[in-house]
Amino acid sequence: MRVLYLDASYGLSGDMAVAAVAALCPKEVQTRVLDTLNHLGLEGLHCTLGTRRRGALSCTDFDVQLACNNHDHDIEYLHGHSHPHEHGHDHEHMHEHEHEHGHHHAHVHRNLHDVTAILSAAAIPEEARALATRIFTIVAKAEAKAHGLPLEEVHFHEVGALDSIADILAFSLFYTALKVDKTVLTALTEGTGSVRCQHGVLPVPVPAVVNIMVDNALPVRFSGIEGELITPTGAAIAAAIRSPDTALDTSLSTVIAVGYGAGKREYSVPTFVRALLLDTEAEDVPTQGLPGERTIVKMECNVDDSTPELLGHLMEELFKAGALDVSFTPCYMKKLRPGTTISVICEDDTLETLRATLFSQSTTIGVRYTTWQRTVLPRESLTLNSPLGALKCKKVTLEGPDRRRLTRYYPEYESVKALAQANSLALPDALSRVTAFLSTL
Repeated sequence: MRVLYLDASYGLSGDMAVAAVAALCPKEVQTRVLDTLNHLGLEGLHCTLGTRRRGALSCTDFDVQLACNNHDHDIEYLHGHSHPHEHGHDHEHMHEHEHEHGHHHAHVHRNLHDVTAILSAAAIPEEARALATRIFTIVAKAEAKAHGLPLEEVHFHEVGALDSIADILAFSLFYTALKVDKTVLTALTEGTGSVRCQHGVLPVPVPAVVNIMVDNALPVRFSGIEGELITPTGAAIAAAIRSPDTALDTSLSTVIAVGYGAGKREYSVPTFVRALLLDTEAEDVPTQGLPGERTIVKMECNVDDSTPELLGHLMEELFKAGALDVSFTPCYMKKLRPGTTISVICEDDTLETLRATLFSQSTTIGVRYTTWQRTVLPRESLTLNSPLGALKCKKVTLEGPDRRRLTRYYPEYESVKALAQANSLALPDALSRVTAFLSTL
């Protein structure tokens, strides 16, 4: 299992998160993502990756340069200061400052629809587009709540700013390229005091950050550091990627890569985000003894007014929210209308979240659920050295008719797909060779 462990003990902003996950990616991925960002055709946008020292650490730095200004000019007033250059290029949220170009252009005010239109037109993987849209939506809802306006009426240059688009899209591209199975975050560490932005003087954490914390149950730890350590975009990224199971597995893990994302502002302590990419042999079911007995919940609802696109999106959101399994079954409803039965299997502790997801992401107006007993076989995740290369698979142990213990190996689809591509093989051929290899074990 690939696990991303994001340590936000020293703050979290959009550009810090981008830099941290970018540092985990190979050079070719970094080049590809930067090329994608720099060819979006957005008003002179140019993104780079570099290095910046934070304390004794050499950190990765993500910088967005614009041909024209698209920011809030008030960052120089952060906690009472009036020196715009002492903070450097902090670019991504509602307290953004003027870049050192010195240009004072009219603000570009965009709403969520304008931002999603830009994302829809971008030539990017669908998975990254969906994540970027989710992050923007989280921020937009928080801003709407702060200003007491309907979501569609919120026009905000804070999130619509080009550098915010670059931050969120860059993070989504790097994060999805990592292909992680689980994301674990520490509690967010916030500072104290107040900041001055376009809306006046606001307490730390600012209203948008507080709303994101409330809406997404993000844990926070308050420090004595004067200043804003958590930005709206940083909080939204945490909310969007944080796995329902927030515990870090205690079994053996291998650190694949580490990245440090530099903060731009100068505070009394260095600000950076640390990201660890782990390969863990943690198992989601027992690996020893008799088959495990577990209590699960099955939720169901019927819909006859949904589209295939909405159902496909719903399945993605349900899995993100912690569903163990999701299935769709054709059915006939009132007046012989063709419909779909949506079935969701989950653990009891994710029931509330998944029920909310069903109501918000589908057209259903009612959900039924029952408690079931489930028997699961012991299994463990392995990486084997196959003739085609490193192969990820599950090892399942069961008891045969003669009470002998039997072992079966099931290859992971994504691993077989990667081996097929690496060996220039058709997927069926790669699967046949992998299956033959596993049969010898």
